[in-house]
This record gives sequence, C-alpha cells and structure tokens, in this order.
Amino acid sequence: MGKLTELRVKNARPAEKIYKLNDGEGLYLVVKPTGYKVWRFRYTLNGIKKEITIGPYPVISLTEARKRALELKKLVLEGIDPQIEKIERKLLKYPTFKELALEFVERKKQTWHPTCYRNALYRLERYVFPHIGSFPINELKPLIILNLLRGIEKLGKLETLKRIKILISQIFRYAVACGYEVQDPIPSLRGILLPPKVKHMAAITDPKKLKGLLKAIWDYPHSPIIKIALRFAVYLFPRPNELVSMKWEDIDFERAEWRFVLSKTGKEHIKPLPKQVITQLKEIKIITGNSLYVFPSLRDFTRPISVEALSAALRRMGISKEEQTIHGFRATARTILHEVLGWAPDIIEISLGHKVPDRLGEAYARPKFLPQRKIMMQMWADYIDALRTDKEKEFLEALETKYKIELNIYSGWLNTV
Repeated sequence: MGKLTELRVKNARPAEKIYKLNDGEGLYLVVKPTGYKVWRFRYTLNGIKKEITIGPYPVISLTEARKRALELKKLVLEGIDPQIEKIERKLLKYPTFKELALEFVERKKQTWHPTCYRNALYRLERYVFPHIGSFPINELKPLIILNLLRGIEKLGKLETLKRIKILISQIFRYAVACGYEVQDPIPSLRGILLPPKVKHMAAITDPKKLKGLLKAIWDYPHSPIIKIALRFAVYLFPRPNELVSMKWEDIDFERAEWRFVLSKTGKEHIKPLPKQVITQLKEIKIITGNSLYVFPSLRDFTRPISVEALSAALRRMGISKEEQTIHGFRATARTILHEVLGWAPDIIEISLGHKVPDRLGEAYARPKFLPQRKIMMQMWADYIDALRTDKEKEFLEALETKYKIELNIYSGWLNTV
C-alpha cells in the first residue's frame, strides 16, 4: 500500500465509465460516473480470486481503508474468508441505534465544529434515544422512524425535525459503511412530513437606519468583550457561533488573517482582517490574552461567551429581534456590499463561507483569491467607520480614487472568472 495520497483520492473526478485507483496490496478505490467513491479489497483464497467492499469515501478515509485492508489480509493469511467472517459477525449481533449513533458522532467530532457536535448530541439525547435508542439498528423500519419524527412534528419543532432527519440518515449510511445490512429509511419518508418554515434573520439593510445601530454598538458602555465582539459581527460578518468561538491560535497578526473551520461545511476558511480589527484585537488581547478564546465568558475564561449574550446586548440597546439579529449582520453586509459598494455576489458569497458557482469551484478556500477579498474587507470596514461617523458621503465620493489601484485588480479578476 502507499501508491495513493489523500489529495489524489479527494480530487478523483468522475468519468463516463467506472474506473479504479490502486493503492497496492489488494486495496483500491472505485470511482463511479455519479461521483460515488467506494473502497474495495481484492484477495485470493484457495486459488479463487474474490473481492469485498470496505466502505465509501470520505466516510472511510484513506488511512482507515488501509487499516481495514490489513485486517482483512490477516484473515486471508489465516485461511479465513473475509466475506464469510463478515456475514457471521453480522448474524451474531447488530449494535443498537444508540451505540452506533454515539460511535458515529464521536468519529465526526474531529471534523465537526464544536457547536455542531454539541447540538447533535443534544438532539439525539433529547428526541431520539428515548424512543429508538435501544432498538438494534437492523430492526428500525421506516414506520418506526416515521412515528418518531411525527412526534417531533407535533411539537412544532420543524427545524429540529429537519436536523434530526439528516442525522438519522447519516447514522444509517455510517452503518452501511461499517458492513451492516441495513437501509437508510429517510429517503422513503420524503414528502410525508412538513418542511421547516423558512426563517429570515432580521437585518437592517438601509444605510440610514444602520447608522444609528452602529453608533449604539460603538458607544456600548458595558463589557468591552461584548462591545468588541459586536463590532466584529459588523466588520467580519461571520456566523454567530464562529464569532464567539474565535481563538487566539487562529489569528495570524502578520498576515492579518483569521483561519478557522466553517461550522456548515467543516472546511477551513480564511477571513482577511481589516486594519481596524487588527488594532482592536491587540487592544483586547491585554484583557483576554490568557484565554484560549478571544471572547471568553467573564464567569469562566475557559469557555467562550454565548451568542445569547450578544443578542441580549442588542436588546439592551433597544434593538428588537424583529429589527436586527447577530446572524442578520451577514445579510446586512451582503446587501450593502453589493448594492452600495458594487461588489459582485460571487466574491461576497465566498467571504460569507457559502458555496459558490461551479465556475469558481472552491475558490473561497484558495489563497490566490485572498488579495481581492482583502480589498473588499478593508473597504467594508472603512465604509462602516465612515457611516457611523457621518462621513458616508465623503467616503463614497472618494471611493474610486481611494481604491483605484485595488479596484482595477478586482475588475481584472472578475473578467477571468
């Protein structure tokens, strides 16, 4: 083994026909036209050539596939047919849904955002395990799952229902990858349950109205930790859970960058930091530099502040949740960056950590696009400062001159995509 690399496996693209990538020692990856990738192990026992499925990628990583292939090879050397052993193991005992679910969640802990991990555990403990946790995974038929989900639907928790459906489906697919003869019941329930109501987070997108809110945030008279966190919500517009979880180790002062894992996709994201943010990071480091977090809780420096603490600060300023939420600052930035400052939606979406059109691929994760995003983030921070100090008109009049070189670079980049 050792012919393949994780990068080569990850970047393997589907073709018109099925093809294989050999890693050696009987292990190979099958890439189907649909994009589905699965690990298989080829072996010879008693002169007969056989194959056995290990599991799909990326559920089973290259390292894990090699480990399992070695285990199968040991069985073959002992004269044991892995296919027979696999069948006997499954006939012997199926794990309960709870056992398999906890195993799955613990494995995902390494790649999930801490908030996603905590939420998954909470939903399982609160809504799922009391009803189906003790069932062997192979005994959970669609009707049993449907009754569980209908109970959540009756509570009116439609967003929770959506999340739990996704989680149950992931656990069943993990069971399949582990070699258990089960089938994901969620696809068969499509269209039966109510969809979640689309929730739009309240956001101020009118610069005139935003001006008052900015002044209130910058004059916030209470905790300096809360005040700077609120400013960063405006300057950087990250997801709220990503903001409160900001760590000192993720800040690169020399490059003026914040590198962290997106809570939605689990991928690394690079957020360019404008000069104003760097200055305020240096100021707050005097207060919170001994903590893991940039914004630790005043009650416990080993934990970050909560999103609720930031929301409560807005309410204390007289801003209702129908006017503006912490998450709503993302919509505020998206709208004004496009409608007032003229930035194209593609690059704004990249900065928000959203999926972008195929023509850009995974551009948000590629360093070569950072210069353009640095320009936009600095322009946004400068605009925010101009707005809150009643200098918006002067800023916009000088915009083309001030950013002439930068805007030319930006325009040139747009013409290439």
